[in-house]
Amino acid sequence: MKRKTLFTVILLIATGLTLGFIFANSALSREASTALSNFVSSLFGAHIANTGEELALADTWFTSHLIRKLAHVSEFALLAIELTVISRRFFKKIPLPFLPLSAGLLTALCDETLQIFSNRGASVTDVWVDGIGLLLGTAAGMLLFRAIPKKSQKRTGLLP
Repeated sequence: MKRKTLFTVILLIATGLTLGFIFANSALSREASTALSNFVSSLFGAHIANTGEELALADTWFTSHLIRKLAHVSEFALLAIELTVISRRFFKKIPLPFLPLSAGLLTALCDETLQIFSNRGASVTDVWVDGIGLLLGTAAGMLLFRAIPKKSQKRTGLLP
């Protein structure tokens, strides 16, 4: 298999897995989602305790809420980086930020709509937080293309 073809397959699989992760978390019930956030919060709190610092809010609503918002930003930033690479790889004539931002926003809206059906309710705030992740990820993807020489981009499959 050619290097460019392998890169394309890996990129598409990674993007599919990211979308699956986003939608799978949205399909969780309120109780399961809260339990998962509390588990991640406890890991975060344990890590800070191991560094010798005290985290007074480790098991509170604030920490769980912060973990949830950071998860939104992170997963949508990753999606935007993947979509930026896809945009440059397959849709060269479309202005670069258009595809990652529009497809990412559509994903965020679908994500929140899915939460209505899992009895969690949609949140406009989460769409805004997802948008921040999309902006950060798109900017990171665009910087990635500026940092890598065009010859290397073509050789690895970033560009056709």
